[in-house]
Amino acid sequence: MTRPRRPFKFAGLLITIGLLVVWGASLRFDFGYGTCTDDWLSHMYFVQRGRFSYSESSWLDEVSPTGWFARWRPITHPWEGSWRMPIWGRRDVDLPLWIPFLLVASPTIFLWWVDRRRIQPGHCRKCGYNLTGNVSGVCPECGTKRA
Repeated sequence: MTRPRRPFKFAGLLITIGLLVVWGASLRFDFGYGTCTDDWLSHMYFVQRGRFSYSESSWLDEVSPTGWFARWRPITHPWEGSWRMPIWGRRDVDLPLWIPFLLVASPTIFLWWVDRRRIQPGHCRKCGYNLTGNVSGVCPECGTKRA
């Protein structure tokens, strides 16, 4: 029964580690992707100061880059404002990175916790007692019949 859970355990572990790395990098760098269309609509997807953000502006913003970007930022207080200028017609969505971290880490921790104690062959399925040499078919510790 542990085989179907194995890919989920390791995928969850890799995603959790990836989110931690992105969070750590976002404290020092702003990075993301920006597009600008012909109708003066600018879209940006970026990570900065521990949050994922989507920004849509109805005006061409000179601080909105086109394509992939990464900007080094000196260490500042995390509660300071972002580098984006407020512009009329802008729609912003911010998602703190701790939310997806929590959504991925919780089931991952649960799957690792469930598989922490595997019952070895020849042991009682209920209490884990070693039944090697037991010919009665009943566990002497808990009284469970052996399958």
